[in-house]
Amino acid sequence: MGIGHRPPWAYLTFLRTAIAGGYAKAGQFDKALEFAENLENEYHKDEALWAIAYRYAELGQFESIIKMAPASISAGDDPLAVIAELMVSQELECDRIIAITKTLENEFDQRALLRSIIYQYANTENNSDKIIKLARSATDESIKYVALEHLAKSYVEAKDYDRVLEIAKSIGLEKVRVTSWKYIIPPS
Repeated sequence: MGIGHRPPWAYLTFLRTAIAGGYAKAGQFDKALEFAENLENEYHKDEALWAIAYRYAELGQFESIIKMAPASISAGDDPLAVIAELMVSQELECDRIIAITKTLENEFDQRALLRSIIYQYANTENNSDKIIKLARSATDESIKYVALEHLAKSYVEAKDYDRVLEIAKSIGLEKVRVTSWKYIIPPS
């Protein structure tokens, strides 16, 4: 095999993903999902389902991604993290993120998705305002603490605990203790 040549199986993987993606781009999601689900190889199935999920994300149809069995679109990753990555890449408004999250039946999954979204925001520049807005709208305090950890990391490292407490109050956490760069503690 020379340089620039792919083994035959690589073309088959590309072709299978392209077929599923082609159906999705044409708006034929039922056919795309049926095609993907009938693939025997789990890797090929993951790749095809990922292409479908990506098209749904382009169209802003995140509820459809959630309905297509999130575990099947993992491509080796946490499926909720994959959905979070797609949501952040589409720059959704906070209210829309919360609404989509509530379509998950399990509250644990809802919290996990919100944590993944905060993590995605924290790993891209200049998203503090989005994290604050998401934390303010969250009803679960654990989400607020996750947001606070990401928002206040540099202030905790600089031992600027007063700034950490200001951020905590701004997102609705009134009683927080900061004991070191590593620990932001809820009241006991």
